[in-house]
Amino acid sequence: MRKQKGITLIALVVTVIVLLILAAVSITALTDEDKGVVTKAKTAAQKTEDAAKAEDDEIQEILDYADSEWEDNSDDTTYYDTEFSTAYADIDIVWLDTSNSVISSPNAPVVGSLTPIKYSGTTEVTTTSSDSAWYSYVKGSGTTENTSSKWANAKDSSGNYFVWIPRFAYRIIYYADSSKTTVSGYSDGRGIVDVNGTSVYSLDSGIQTITYSGNSYIVHPAFETNLEVGGWSSDIAGFWVGKYETNGDTQIKPGVASNSATSISDMFTNAKSFLSSMNSHMMKNSEWGAVAYLTWSEYGKNGHEIDMNNNASYYTGYGAGSTNATTTDSSYAYNTTQGQGASSTGNIYGVYDLSGGCVEYVAAFNNTDTNGWEASYGSSFAGTSNSSTKYATKYYNSGTVAKGSGIYSVGKTGDATKEVYSGTSPYSLNGDFSVYVCSTNPFFIRGGSVANGSGTGIFYLHNFCSGWGNGGASDRSYRIILCQ
Repeated sequence: MRKQKGITLIALVVTVIVLLILAAVSITALTDEDKGVVTKAKTAAQKTEDAAKAEDDEIQEILDYADSEWEDNSDDTTYYDTEFSTAYADIDIVWLDTSNSVISSPNAPVVGSLTPIKYSGTTEVTTTSSDSAWYSYVKGSGTTENTSSKWANAKDSSGNYFVWIPRFAYRIIYYADSSKTTVSGYSDGRGIVDVNGTSVYSLDSGIQTITYSGNSYIVHPAFETNLEVGGWSSDIAGFWVGKYETNGDTQIKPGVASNSATSISDMFTNAKSFLSSMNSHMMKNSEWGAVAYLTWSEYGKNGHEIDMNNNASYYTGYGAGSTNATTTDSSYAYNTTQGQGASSTGNIYGVYDLSGGCVEYVAAFNNTDTNGWEASYGSSFAGTSNSSTKYATKYYNSGTVAKGSGIYSVGKTGDATKEVYSGTSPYSLNGDFSVYVCSTNPFFIRGGSVANGSGTGIFYLHNFCSGWGNGGASDRSYRIILCQ
């Protein structure tokens, strides 16, 4: 009989056991919490998801940074890392009410005892504060010179002329090139910073700032209450500035000789008694800065220099027809086409004699005076032990160095000194001279004289020099401010 073939019970049992072992191993490989295939697959999927999310977050962070840095910059300006430079600049202005809220139009002039005037061509016309055509602060555009802005004008009962400077906040945009296509830094509510916002020089203590349209602005100190930076006793809507330099008879009129041998102390005293009902006073450095910044802004000449007054007889309201000219008596009067180029608006509505004419003393003094000149020639407001007041501002330079980057520690925010330093000694923007007060020369003069040529301008600053006698040299003048 044939022997039957088949799987024995033992072989079957062994096979089943082997299969069970293999199944157990496979299940473990699939389901093991730490090393299972499923777990590994889940982990790999999670890592892929996390990596994608991290990449998305990084991209979004880059986009957010770009938005914050370059928001509203739809012009042709280049924004990328570049070396900090203050060689060229624009000034951006926003109007403020006395609570520092941004407003679309400037504060209406506080008329007081003044009479509003306007011009029909070059003919003066008396008007009223309710006249909608009295003034128009027109904003320039692009890089084109603006000559359309009509700042508010008025005069007192003696025929002295004034121009209204409304309250504003500002920021300065610096450029590395004369075509102003490469931004290299800012002076704004963050201080003086590079293009990435890294601090170069800190903002002065107590300066008020605002944010508007994503940009940080400085409330100009001349309208604020911080006396250390040239403020007033209360928040003001604006101030009136003499349209022309003041002559020896305390006249603020066109076509009169503004040179005077009056001492700085007497200039200060005469200014305070000029129209006390409107708090008349000698112009401070902060107020010069406010006028200069508004002149350079889009509401003034829009980044273009004003022409100089090169009249050899120091007659007010004259213009050379250019920003740099030799001294002559054949210059142009305030109401001529060429003469109007020397005003802050490029037309008859502006402030004259800001470049050339006489140099102008301002009510500022130094904390150190080795020559004793403050006591001798400025005793009505100056003195090393005196403090800043609403009428005069104290500066601090105990050394003799008066040029170069030291301006950043001596100058003040808003006074058109350190913020407009070109970075090349001894010059401000436009090649205007930049020499500041020191222990041997304790007083500031502004604007330059007919003899300073290309060094004159709205950003010109110099100090009282020993070669100029007792502060009453024949090519010195000053300007009067009215403030309520």
